[in-house]
Amino acid sequence: MEQVLITNISKKELVDIIEQTVMGVIGSTKTQTTNIRERPIGVSKAAQILLLSVPRIYRKSKNLEIPHFKKGNRLYFYESELEAWLRGGHKLSNDQIDSLSDKYLKINS
Repeated sequence: MEQVLITNISKKELVDIIEQTVMGVIGSTKTQTTNIRERPIGVSKAAQILLLSVPRIYRKSKNLEIPHFKKGNRLYFYESELEAWLRGGHKLSNDQIDSLSDKYLKINS
């Protein structure tokens, strides 16, 4: 094992470095495990999540309106992708649009 000598560093700085390193490792482990654990769901479960009928799910998949993948003759979905797709349809209120346009005009003027 290689020995490392650290000089000119306070105890607080050392503790901060260790905490940041540990949190980085824990954070990367969490994202890896959540991605691995997500399993594909079928059409009926997707219909329940989106509050749509099964035929509507098939139609949206055929028209490439909804994120999906096919294996053989079956359609599969990831719940996280469906939720992201739902969030993507979010409409801004008039106040939010006004606020964003004001920020844009300030930046570009």
